[in-house]
Amino acid sequence: MCGRYYIEISDAALKEIADEILRIMTDHEEYKQLQIKFEGEIFPTNVVPVKTASDRIEVMRWGFSGFNQGGKRSAQPIINARSETVLEKPTFRKAVLEQRCLVPASGYYEWKKHLGSSLKDKYQIHHDAPVYLAGCYRLERAIDDQVNLPRFVILTKPAAESIAGIHDRMPVVFDGQHASQWLLEGMSAADYALSDLQFELAS
Repeated sequence: MCGRYYIEISDAALKEIADEILRIMTDHEEYKQLQIKFEGEIFPTNVVPVKTASDRIEVMRWGFSGFNQGGKRSAQPIINARSETVLEKPTFRKAVLEQRCLVPASGYYEWKKHLGSSLKDKYQIHHDAPVYLAGCYRLERAIDDQVNLPRFVILTKPAAESIAGIHDRMPVVFDGQHASQWLLEGMSAADYALSDLQFELAS
């Protein structure tokens, strides 16, 4: 799965995206009330930069709304979608067919459990350059006084061999060369996804 990722704007490509977000905030008065995160550790429900098929940087909230058995929104968002079954699920099917996106990142975090213990080690998993996480998005009805932003989920796949010892799932990760191909409708989530990832204990 992918429960956290991070952005380091010391990289020129990610700094350029951060600058674009600042321009968006200047041009859209309603966005000034949002706490848009374009660097550091990113958590579910954060508002972050996302790239769409129109080759635009937009701001979206991480996580589709979840619903309880009574049909009311729950506090727990849906943050991931399994790439193997995404087309079979009504929650994701339309979004992945029509509204794909890329989530710029420096890497992501995963936790490895200690056998026979509740303790976990936090790992930082990364490539040698900025990456893009495969996602899809939808527009939901805003609640309370929220700005009506699109919401996205990150697609996951079985973990690459290099990191399978930490967790059995990972986000679908692309490098800059192949990222834009995910936005094409015919591409599957497994095509060109990175496998040569590195990891280290997070500080």
